[in-house]
Amino acid sequence: MPPRTDSGRIRWNMRLRKQRFHYALGLVAIPPLISALLLFVFFVQVPFWDQWWLVPLLAAQRENNLELWMLWHQHYEHRIFFPRLVMLALARFSDWDLRYEVAFNWALTCSALVVSCWYFLRTAKVERLGNWPLLASVVSLVLFSPAPFDNWLWSWQMPYFIVSAGVIVSTLLLARFGAGRGRFVAACAIAAVATLSFCTGALLWLTGAYVIWRSYRGRERLFLLSAWGGICVAILSLFLFRYEFLTNRGGEGVKSFSEALSYVLLFLGSGIVPYSSRVFAVGAGIAFLVLWWWLCKWERHLFVRKRLALIAFGSWPIFALATALLTASGRSTFHPRYIMFSQLGWLGILIFCLVLSLERKIPVTSRRVFATSAVFIVLMFLQMWGFGIAWMRWFSGQMAEYRQIVLTSNSPNELKRVYGNPHQLDAEFRPILKKYKLCLFKSIPSMTAESSPD
Repeated sequence: MPPRTDSGRIRWNMRLRKQRFHYALGLVAIPPLISALLLFVFFVQVPFWDQWWLVPLLAAQRENNLELWMLWHQHYEHRIFFPRLVMLALARFSDWDLRYEVAFNWALTCSALVVSCWYFLRTAKVERLGNWPLLASVVSLVLFSPAPFDNWLWSWQMPYFIVSAGVIVSTLLLARFGAGRGRFVAACAIAAVATLSFCTGALLWLTGAYVIWRSYRGRERLFLLSAWGGICVAILSLFLFRYEFLTNRGGEGVKSFSEALSYVLLFLGSGIVPYSSRVFAVGAGIAFLVLWWWLCKWERHLFVRKRLALIAFGSWPIFALATALLTASGRSTFHPRYIMFSQLGWLGILIFCLVLSLERKIPVTSRRVFATSAVFIVLMFLQMWGFGIAWMRWFSGQMAEYRQIVLTSNSPNELKRVYGNPHQLDAEFRPILKKYKLCLFKSIPSMTAESSPD
C-alpha cells in the first residue's frame, strides 16, 4: 500500500518509476539477445544468388582498380551505392567474411532501437507521459522479429535494414519533440543514404514530409518543407543520373486493379499472418486499413502533446502502404523479405492502439476495443516469431546445402541452385574466391581450394 504522507508518496512514485524503467529495459533487451543467438545458430557462410555480383568488385578492390562507376551501377531498378560501399569496406579487412555483414545489419537495427528508446524517454520526461518508456519493448519485439528470415540470414539484404532503420530514425528526429537544426540535417542525410541504397528508400522523403506537415505550423512549416523538398529533388536527380529504365527488372508488376488490390492487401497483412495463408493474410491487410482509418478518426480526441508525439509513428503505416504500392508496380510475386516493411506499419498501428487505450477522453467501449486490438496484434507478432524461427531453420538447411555445392560440386544443375548462371559461377566467380581466399574459401589451404572433384 502507498504511504499517506506527501513525502512518502513522492518516494513511492519515484520507486515505481525506477522499477518501471528497469522492467522496460529488461523487456527491450530480450529480443536483440534472442536474435543474436538465432543468427549465431542458423547463419551459414555462402554467397547466394545476386550476392555473387559483388565478386568482380572484390577482385577489382584486391587489384587496386576499383572505380566509382562500379559502385554507382544500378542493380535492377535500385541504386545500392551505400550497401556496396559498406560490404566492400567490411570485406577489405575480413576477407569477405559474411558474418561481419550480418553483424552490421544487426547493429543497424540496434541503432534504430536506441533512437526509439531515446525518443520515448525524452517524451516521457518532457511531456510527463510516464508509461511511454514501456512502448520501447514493443518496438524491440517487432524490429528483431525473425519473420523476414531471409533478410537476417542472407547478408546481401542489407538495403532492407538500411531503409527500415532509416524510416524509424528519420521520422523520430523530425518529430516535434526531437527537432533541431542538427537533427534535421541528420534526417536529410539518412533519407539520402536510404534513397541511394534501395528504391524503396525514396519513400523516406514522403514520410518525412508527412511528419513536418503535421508537426509544424506557419513559416516554420513552410521553411522546413521547402528545404526538405529541395534536398529531395537534388537526391532524386542524382538517383536518376544515367538511370536505365529496364524492361526486364527481374519481375513484372501486377497487370490489373484486382491483382494490385490483392497484392497490396497481402503485403500489408503478411506482417502479422504468414504469407503462405493467403486468404487470412489478405483479411489481415483489410484489417490494417480499417484499423488505421479508425485510429486516425479517434486521434483528434488526444491532447495536443500526445498528438504531436504520435505523429512519427503515424507515418509508419503510410510508409508500409506506399511500399506495397511501389512493390506492386514492379513485382507480381510476394517474398518474405517484404515482411520487414509491413511489420513496421503494424508497429505504428500497435503504438497508436496502446496510447489510445489509456486515453481517458475516449469512451470506455472504444478504449476496450483498442486494448483488445493491441493485445491481438502483440499475440500475432509472437506467433510470427515462432514461424520465423521455423523458417530460419529451414533456410539455414538450404544454405548449408548451397555451401557444400559451392565447395565441391561442378554440376551445372546443382550450381544453378546457387546462382542463375552456373557457367559464370564455375568459370569466373569461384576462381576469384579461391585465388584471394575469400569468404568460405579463406580457411581452406591453397591446394585444397584449387583442387576440384573429377
